[in-house]
Amino acid sequence: MTINVSAHGLSRSASISGFALLSVLASTVAGPAYSEISPRDSFLAIQKQVESIEPALVKSTVVIKLFDGSGSGVIISPDGLVLTAGHVVEGRMGRRVTAVLSDGRSLPATVLASNRDSDLGLVKITNITGLPTAPLGDSSTLRRGEWVLATGHPLGQHEGRPPVLRIGRVLRGFGGRFGRDSRSIQTDAPIISGDSGGPLFDLNGRVVGINSMITTGDRRMFSIHVPVNLAKSAVAKSLHGEEPDSWDGPPAAFLSDLREGQAALVAGDAPAAARLAKEAIDLDQTSSAARLLLAHANARSGQPQLALSAISQACDRGFNDADALRKDPDFAPLVKQPAMARILDRLDAFNGIPGDRKTDIALFTPGAPANMGRGVARVQSGGVDVALGTVMSADGDILTKASELPEGPLTCVTADGQSVPVMRQDVDSQWDVALLRANVAGLKVLSMADAAAVGEWTFSPDTSGGLAAIGIIGVLDMPVHGRGIATKPTSKAYLGVQMQPIGPEALKAAGVSQGILLAVQRDLPADKAGVQSGDILFEAEGQPIYDPDAFMDLMVKKKPGDVLNLRIARGMERVKISVPLTERPVDLPGPGRNGLPEFLSGEVSRMQGPFTHVIHHDSVLKPNTMGGPLLDTEGRCIGLNIARADRTSTYAISTHDVREIYLKLKAGK
Repeated sequence: MTINVSAHGLSRSASISGFALLSVLASTVAGPAYSEISPRDSFLAIQKQVESIEPALVKSTVVIKLFDGSGSGVIISPDGLVLTAGHVVEGRMGRRVTAVLSDGRSLPATVLASNRDSDLGLVKITNITGLPTAPLGDSSTLRRGEWVLATGHPLGQHEGRPPVLRIGRVLRGFGGRFGRDSRSIQTDAPIISGDSGGPLFDLNGRVVGINSMITTGDRRMFSIHVPVNLAKSAVAKSLHGEEPDSWDGPPAAFLSDLREGQAALVAGDAPAAARLAKEAIDLDQTSSAARLLLAHANARSGQPQLALSAISQACDRGFNDADALRKDPDFAPLVKQPAMARILDRLDAFNGIPGDRKTDIALFTPGAPANMGRGVARVQSGGVDVALGTVMSADGDILTKASELPEGPLTCVTADGQSVPVMRQDVDSQWDVALLRANVAGLKVLSMADAAAVGEWTFSPDTSGGLAAIGIIGVLDMPVHGRGIATKPTSKAYLGVQMQPIGPEALKAAGVSQGILLAVQRDLPADKAGVQSGDILFEAEGQPIYDPDAFMDLMVKKKPGDVLNLRIARGMERVKISVPLTERPVDLPGPGRNGLPEFLSGEVSRMQGPFTHVIHHDSVLKPNTMGGPLLDTEGRCIGLNIARADRTSTYAISTHDVREIYLKLKAGK
């Protein structure tokens, strides 16, 4: 990736939209007719592209481990320059952190800079070369409805899980008319805590944004990313060993060349426009806008092959508006050339899925597998859908999610509308799978796919036999170590502290092997007993405390009036404190254990793990659709949906394991 710094230096600058450049130069003359791509063909084209670029996206994504938490980042130079979110490294200028690569290597790194206003930061991995990198793109080219990819480490680094790939669409982009500057990109690619600082990619595999935050309330499914163009001056300075002093866009000299080049083109001076475009490209080789300017200048100078080359390079860097190219009078003579036809066909293939959002499910039906209800049964209790089932035999064997089944009689509604009683045959508690038996014949059984791949589209049916959600496989095989963020029991007794996990470096510095960090609420039991904010609680009632959940599990057994015995690390001092517990004060919020991840995730499954290995995909599903099949583009079953885990994650059991589970339960083993 090359962004050069000119002798003019860097200053506060505005963004320029590649679309704005084209709209200034193009007329409204209609272009030639062309054939539209089908939604199905577009699904397949995008899948092929994502599968081809996925390894590079994952390899360039890192964990940034801090003393008291972690975030994500993306490597943008072979010698270890990492772009991340400003809030991940804020206040840590010059401090050491650890970058964990996708292959598991932990490397020392230093925080170079961060900027609160833009929410961008830079980290440098020390004394290394040859790292996998991601090229920067041009965020000014993003359009509403464009498909994009996010990677990162949702809810922090998990042992055995690589960076997780997710897909979504741009809801609001970076560009606009020349001189207007949006400082954020909104998408529905799901991100959550731990993803901050991770990259947002276009379908060319170029970084167009940095994961920043999530909206809440009615708009909580929107993800906010910082446009990568805002980082370009800072990146340019850092690549030359200088301290960044601007976080507002590309180098000022680049923008000056682009403005002057546009003016020259409008004035009819194509040679001057070409010269200025080349100067702009020398300053920012990641720019799509500069190459579009060069394409116009070459076309007006009677150099069609050079114009085609510049258009191709602009599209490789993110420009993706095939209609604008067709309608532009400068490019009209080029449209029938084979090279231009290939460019347009590729852009059409990536833009043939209807709608603007990933959740525009009703519009996706023409591209989804036919007969989504085949091989699916609705499992009901008292006439209410509690789960889906995957049909395993024509004579009534059905697998479903065990923990979603209430006590009492169950019925199933088959794809043809029959409602029949089902009997519980057996349960595999390790996988949370139940085998049900319906007294019915002639059920349709899905064909099972032998393999799946990261980046592959997924289609999940709803309880009516239609399409519930689409997504992509983000991790093909990963363990789930804990119970997840499902609702947990709470204690009636009150201590008066806030808790958070603590990293291994902080534990080592305190001389303890496990513990949680406490923040004490004033004038409440812990405060009155002598507990202090910053204390590390490493033992309670003689039991080691590894995380907040472990402590809350212990608190559930306590009642108001009990005394809680704690062992605290306060620096290198060890303190024993006994705290008389009280009832929760009436003016404090309710006793729920849920935090921000739970709030952002909405409904999740009761049982989310642990599992030895599952498929991760990013389809947004309700818990009562678990137990149903996960389908590929051909309508084949690639897994059984087993847990809605959090805002970013749904887990499925692979078809290989589904077959083994079924045979074991069928045999009564």
